[in-house]
Amino acid sequence: MTIVKRWIPAACGLLALLAAGLGSAQAAEELYAPPAADAVRTQALAWVAKQGVKDEAVLKQAAKLWVDVEDNPSPRSLFDKVIATFSTVDPASRKLVEACGLIDAPLLAPSSAFLEGTADDAFHRNNLCLFYARYLTRRKMFDQALEQFADIDVTRVVDPASCLFFRAVCEHQLLMKKDGLATLKSLLKNTESVLTRYVTLGTLMQADLQSFKEKSLDEVARLMNDVKNRLGNANAGPKVQNKEEKIVALLDEIIEKLEEQSGGGGGGSGQGKGSNQPSSAADQSRIMGQKGPGEVDSEKFANRTGWGSLPPKERAKAKNLVDRNFPSHYKRAIDAYLAKLRKRQVTSSK
Repeated sequence: MTIVKRWIPAACGLLALLAAGLGSAQAAEELYAPPAADAVRTQALAWVAKQGVKDEAVLKQAAKLWVDVEDNPSPRSLFDKVIATFSTVDPASRKLVEACGLIDAPLLAPSSAFLEGTADDAFHRNNLCLFYARYLTRRKMFDQALEQFADIDVTRVVDPASCLFFRAVCEHQLLMKKDGLATLKSLLKNTESVLTRYVTLGTLMQADLQSFKEKSLDEVARLMNDVKNRLGNANAGPKVQNKEEKIVALLDEIIEKLEEQSGGGGGGSGQGKGSNQPSSAADQSRIMGQKGPGEVDSEKFANRTGWGSLPPKERAKAKNLVDRNFPSHYKRAIDAYLAKLRKRQVTSSK
């Protein structure tokens, strides 16, 4: 991959710079551009030659991949040819590529330990690492994917747009607002040959992160979804437990704020503050009536029956307030999350 430099005046403008006696100083802005097809072909075949393969059939198969290259191929198609070349020539690469099939995927992700020994070949390491990181992203293993992205040099991959897009997906899903917006800026503003769907989804993720607010039911719903994904991938370690604790704490804080906003108790027009009678009929089946002060004893959430298992009263109170004050999809997220935890607790108790 190549980097094209676009030179632009510094923020204060050329006239201001001249007035300050700084001349025509300029700031460089990097524009990521995928390499030309001929350059990729040359790199791929040079890599094959360095492997010292003696099997003529293997060499012919690898060369055949690069015989009929279409005019103006997309970076995605070139990337696929590069991965196919690695898989054809190198048994370790082939093992990883075959293990990363999404059909009948194993519960645990395949090991990529052999990549640690490929640091001397940037072309092979960076592109195969991107293939693996993309696979982990699609498996919703966002933490593991970001570990791979951290080792990728975007200037060394055949398809920089895919690299930035899938990294942004991970950062968006993990609510990494600052990092996500920075990655999306590079994708949408500083990268050439970006697929239309990447632009569309990237723009949506950018707007979503910009409007995201911490300590909101939106954050709670996303954290719940993240925990559900992790449990679905057999991940119940410290990170999951910390997130479940955070969910309980956030729900408690949100409930307390809602109660403060509503005056600490029910009661509509002409009713006492402590009245249990609603001012109008509930539009859904709910638990109505007085609400407590929002204080939750941390002992109730000790790790006795499973993380995140709200006691019945607190769960009912949370659902009641969510029903009243927020759209229905938040309630569905909470219901799905609690059902997932109950299933997990039943399984672990057997």
